[in-house]
Amino acid sequence: MSAMAKLKTENTAFREGVFSKDISSGLVKRAWLTHNTLNVCTGSNFDVTSKTVTPNFQHSGTWYNYFTGEVINVSNSSGHTVNMEAGQYYVFTDQKLERPFVNMTIEVIYGQSGNPVYGAKVNLLQLGIQETKADGLAKYFPNLNNIYTFMVSKDGYDDVTGTIAIGEEDLTYVVELAGADGVSEKTNNIINFYPNPSNGKLTILSDNNYDMKIIDINGKPLMYEKVTKGSNHFDVYNLTSGVYAINFINSDTKLTKKLIIY
Repeated sequence: MSAMAKLKTENTAFREGVFSKDISSGLVKRAWLTHNTLNVCTGSNFDVTSKTVTPNFQHSGTWYNYFTGEVINVSNSSGHTVNMEAGQYYVFTDQKLERPFVNMTIEVIYGQSGNPVYGAKVNLLQLGIQETKADGLAKYFPNLNNIYTFMVSKDGYDDVTGTIAIGEEDLTYVVELAGADGVSEKTNNIINFYPNPSNGKLTILSDNNYDMKIIDINGKPLMYEKVTKGSNHFDVYNLTSGVYAINFINSDTKLTKKLIIY
């Protein structure tokens, strides 16, 4: 919304241009703004399935994706098509404008194993706090050519702070957590499980007793079990295809591993 407000307030075309729209022919809505300083071509797919859409550009030549900076070469203005996923939208302009933001992903992993960290708090001081899900990711949309300060924290682990310099390209920034206060991510064959990926059966080999929790990518707990020392067998047929986090917790260990269901 802020990116669209920026586009509107910084360009004369939105005050003096000619606006037209097509919002009555199905679940793909299109609109155009035409002016001698800037042409804008927009569309949104409100359907639940992907669509092949004809944007109907105002002219042939070079166009730009406002949100990504991607260059679009249009040879047939009325016949050029784009593929749109459900819920996707586009904003094309015929002038190269500065991207309103970049897509930045902060990936939090355990330094010892490289596994994703579930439940870490990521504080990007100018853009707010997020908590990582099963994939260990937090996503932000910072402004271009700026420097942001961050802090990543999780109970039982050392806080990590630093700065991230944002250029004009999307980026992924990896943060590694190390153990503190006597709680560490123990990975020396203390817990093994297989098969992974799994199609419904899961065997866990453990040297100790743990409380086990399986969590989906949105952070919702789906399954609680007790893991005992030795071999444990569980049915996970109720889990749909996707990526999950498995938490193993006892009095002195906190461990998160990734489980894939296919």
